[in-house]
Amino acid sequence: MTQFEFILTLFSILIALMVGRVINTLSSLSFATADRKHIGWLFALLLNLMVAYWVFWEARNDVMTFAEYLAFLTTAGCVIYAVSVLTPASTPRDWSAYFWRVRARFFSAYLAFWASDALFDYLLDGTVKPAIAPIASLLLGALSRDNRAQWAALLLFLLVQVVFIVLLLMS
Repeated sequence: MTQFEFILTLFSILIALMVGRVINTLSSLSFATADRKHIGWLFALLLNLMVAYWVFWEARNDVMTFAEYLAFLTTAGCVIYAVSVLTPASTPRDWSAYFWRVRARFFSAYLAFWASDALFDYLLDGTVKPAIAPIASLLLGALSRDNRAQWAALLLFLLVQVVFIVLLLMS
């Protein structure tokens, strides 16, 4: 087993567990009582997990250094924490109250994910790929208690993800 195969296997297991957790939470939601923003962020996480796996696969021919491996583990750890915060172990009675209670931890973890992802990209190919839009949308979500600002943050984030996927498909 090569170094990349080992890391990809580890990453595949982590992604599969997180995708399963997000899907389990989505299936336990009652759409009558669920907070729509919470559902939106769960779908954003699901999309982000799939894109992260796809991007990581593109690095299959690279030999990872120990620093890159640590950056990878940091990135994976941040997204695992973000998913675990947004997907409770037991079903809350009030999903909206739950979202507002965990909002700061979720956005902090997701911001750390994007920052460590940028570091990982820098270590891999020496370029700085700006993640201004996702970081700005996450900061907006983290700092605002306004419902409309939360929706704006979510929609901006989803738009950036769709543009990123289109750019990946075109390259």
